[in-house]
Amino acid sequence: MVSLLTSWRENMRRMVSVLTPGFSVVLLALLGLLGVASAYGQEVLLAVMLMLPAIPLMIAFPQVLMVLFMNAGIFKADPQIRALTMGIDLTLLTAGGLIAILAFYMLSRRVRIKWSREVTASLVFLAIVLISLIYAPPNSYGTPRVLQFASLTMLAFAAPLVLIRTPHDARVLLVVWIAVGMLLAVTTLSQPHTMQRVSAFHASAIGVSRVIGMAILCLIFMVMLGDVPWAAKAASGGLAFVLLVAMLSTGSRGPMVFAIVAFLLTLALSTGISRHRGQTIVIAVLGVVLMSVSAASSLIPQEARARFLMLMSDTEADTSAMAREAVWRDALDLFASHPLIGAGAGAISRYGAGQEQVYAHNLLLEVAAEQGLIGLIALVAFLALSFQRLLRAILDAGTARRDLPLLLAIFAMLIYMLSASLVSGDLNDAREAWMLIGIIVALTAPETAKWPSEGRQP
Repeated sequence: MVSLLTSWRENMRRMVSVLTPGFSVVLLALLGLLGVASAYGQEVLLAVMLMLPAIPLMIAFPQVLMVLFMNAGIFKADPQIRALTMGIDLTLLTAGGLIAILAFYMLSRRVRIKWSREVTASLVFLAIVLISLIYAPPNSYGTPRVLQFASLTMLAFAAPLVLIRTPHDARVLLVVWIAVGMLLAVTTLSQPHTMQRVSAFHASAIGVSRVIGMAILCLIFMVMLGDVPWAAKAASGGLAFVLLVAMLSTGSRGPMVFAIVAFLLTLALSTGISRHRGQTIVIAVLGVVLMSVSAASSLIPQEARARFLMLMSDTEADTSAMAREAVWRDALDLFASHPLIGAGAGAISRYGAGQEQVYAHNLLLEVAAEQGLIGLIALVAFLALSFQRLLRAILDAGTARRDLPLLLAIFAMLIYMLSASLVSGDLNDAREAWMLIGIIVALTAPETAKWPSEGRQP
């Protein structure tokens, strides 16, 4: 708590030093904004008045805005939240705020984006994706998706390179992510009991499930495996149970399957390199118990439970899987007919089953079909460099017992998101993976401040 207050005071002092020459102009602008808001009614005025005090908090803790930006697509599906934003798209609103904070940090603290091989590889891949617009077939999907990737998804990758300076910054971001996951879980479970699968804020079930899954992995490896009191670990176990029940209630099978895969792979990695194998074994047993108890919960709707049972038994009746298999075959056919540079951005939405499935539901197949072997090599090189950097940091942390839980949590979440991108979503739905890679680079780039010897925990 003391460190958070110190960080807030430091950021406020820097903000005042930067804004002092034009402080009167800023004050007049804020008063004018309140006047304009009052002209639109009390609700708009109240929304603006609530937002103004949040500005210094966002500057002091930009990780909060970063997490809100990453999950804006979920919250803006709710009509009440759309009303509070006065019709402004929440993703664009949070992106604008995030860019403003990045500019403030770079101007007031002289912070620069850390250059690395991963940054170079990401720019090469971005250039290939942009060039694929030139020879893309006429379609209404490719151009908006590519522009979104060049702006919002690349912002998710670039923002941590400025905002994350120490492991403590990364831990704060992940704690905020856990809080958002809990909000989604409680909102999901607080709905009236129904036989149908449920979600939160009127968002897609798979999107909500992905966020909750990341929160579960973060709780397990950063908190339960970390050097925190046993009371905090017990409380984390209770939170993990609530998150698991909510995740199962959404009926989204892919996120659940790949959360289990990420959990097992990270446990294997932790057992192989760490000196606290006893804790790792306890976490493994606890994970099995939590999964078994949560699966037996009566809160899970019957439709959601039936979807998971179908996954294990009647696969031929699974129309969702059949649709994905059809579009995967189309993507492979496109790649075979345009192997070098692909068929162009949005080509999958133009041909075959793609007329119904506008993207491949597989990140690698999507890139192979639309950007060809050149784009696929660039993407795989970017991911390989990122994993090499992360594994090297984990090995170093394992030797010195420094911040290993944090790095294992990032590893688990990255495995989870990349695995999920192989069965669902398009290039931009893997945005969390780009954010996590940005955090990895920020923590391990040579310019980064040294790892704190005390290893503060959230």
